[in-house]
Amino acid sequence: MTRKTKINVPATVVSSLGVRLFYILAAVCTFGLFILLYLFYLFSKEQKQRLRYERSLQMIRQQLEGLIESSHAVIYSRRPGSGYPFIYIRENVTVLLGYTSKQFINDPDLWFKKIHPEDQALALSSLNTTDVSVYNLTQYRILHANGDYRWIQDNTKLIFDQSGSPILVLGSWIDVTQYVTSVQALKDSEERFRNLFNEKLKYEKELLKKTEQLDNLNKNLQQKVEDEVIARQTQEQILIHQSRLAAMGEMIAVITHQWKQPLNTLSLLVQDVVEAYSFGEVNQEYVNEFVGEALAQIQFMSSTVNDFKNFFKTSKSKVDFDCMESVMEVVNLLSSQLKAFSIELSCIKDGNPVMLVSGYPNEFKQAVLNILNNSVDAIVQREKGDLPTIIKEITIKAHNEDDRVILAISDTGGGIPAQNMGRLFEPYYTTKKEGTGIGLYMARTIIEGNMGGKIHAENTDKGASFVIELKRVHKNFIH
Repeated sequence: MTRKTKINVPATVVSSLGVRLFYILAAVCTFGLFILLYLFYLFSKEQKQRLRYERSLQMIRQQLEGLIESSHAVIYSRRPGSGYPFIYIRENVTVLLGYTSKQFINDPDLWFKKIHPEDQALALSSLNTTDVSVYNLTQYRILHANGDYRWIQDNTKLIFDQSGSPILVLGSWIDVTQYVTSVQALKDSEERFRNLFNEKLKYEKELLKKTEQLDNLNKNLQQKVEDEVIARQTQEQILIHQSRLAAMGEMIAVITHQWKQPLNTLSLLVQDVVEAYSFGEVNQEYVNEFVGEALAQIQFMSSTVNDFKNFFKTSKSKVDFDCMESVMEVVNLLSSQLKAFSIELSCIKDGNPVMLVSGYPNEFKQAVLNILNNSVDAIVQREKGDLPTIIKEITIKAHNEDDRVILAISDTGGGIPAQNMGRLFEPYYTTKKEGTGIGLYMARTIIEGNMGGKIHAENTDKGASFVIELKRVHKNFIH
């Protein structure tokens, strides 16, 4: 028989256990409440961050849409392969070519069929690149819906995946019809002026013959001489006008070169926003960086246009100006071209930093531009030839000497052949295949005829040097 034992627990012990249990339950509830408050704090913080990201994303989207809408370029993407069918093309293609974006997307052959037959191979070559780092820049004619051909500039880049397989073609179209026709008109104008000059030479030969006859006959000699002077002055004005046209053509080429890099940069920035958005990299820092870089490129392009406009302002009267400041303005205009050919240019000033002369600043800048263009051409041609490798550089040295300012522009282009040195400043004399032969002639006319200075050329151990001497102005010059 089992005996049950009764254990008596004191009341004080039971009371103590109850108190402890109460404190334990209170601690558990307090900790649980703290956990709930902390989770609520994290949830609220995440909601606020998500709201900020959504606002930033909306602002980026609005800025990107505004940037695209403000651009006249037709942006597109295409699938690599047969026919390169369009995936996307901006709706402003209708303004450019008269066709809708749906027409290009629904008809893969429309683009190729509308390209001028002579330009079809060139247009396809812009898409058939295998170099991931290359941007192809091609100009070709395409038929507008109204029946006229338009010149467009096609900027394309082939995108590859990690395995090296092409996955996408990104590009943009810009209407360059006016630019191409202007360049062609300029070439036609130069040809017409060349023909005029040839006719002038022919006329001069005939004039010499007639002069001999007039000397023998001694009749109306004075009148004929006056007629000849007028004819020569007329031809001189033609040369001056042609020189300005040629300089304008060169400056247009400079602006085109200056704008290539910022346009490519803006294109990359626009494309990068799409990729950054798809990978979730768009934040406030990215937006600020994007806006800053885009505005910097736009400001650079605007500054280039202002420099071009100021360059061709006519100087109506002589003024005192710092010739080295004018030289630096020309150097700034050519900076992108010099960088493209990897040509280093350095300016060295000795003594008094002010090089004050009297004359026509814009004409002086045109003379400097002609000399610098000759130096660039000489260096580029030497690099293409069989001559030894050289350091490609142009050096501009200037100093005051008594009553003169002496400016020397030297290059490493190999120098001037001795048989050409005597005819270097003659009009229409050139040794370049596409040269006009009026650049150095106008430089001499401006320096010697208009500003009362001197200019001559000499060879150095590395190339040629053009030395300009101008009368120095002595007075306090406040910049």
